[in-house]
Amino acid sequence: MVGLYYESFDDRSRNFISNQLQLSDQLMSFVGIDFVPWGRTNVSDGTNSFICYGGPDECHADRIHVIIFYFFFIKCIKYFKLI
Repeated sequence: MVGLYYESFDDRSRNFISNQLQLSDQLMSFVGIDFVPWGRTNVSDGTNSFICYGGPDECHADRIHVIIFYFFFIKCIKYFKLI
């Protein structure tokens, strides 16, 4: 499994995922990709709050990405009866 950390508002992240990340079926049979929308996000000391490079709107968008990935994953697992 390879972790791909990206930022939801970052043009370079979007460009890489859209144009440069070419995954063939053959490659996907060997490598799994875990998309992690927390690129340059830090956790604030003492407050356990997130500080996103792109500001609070990007933090909000990152949270939405996590929710979408989670529910998509659960739906696929249930569809293929893996749980």
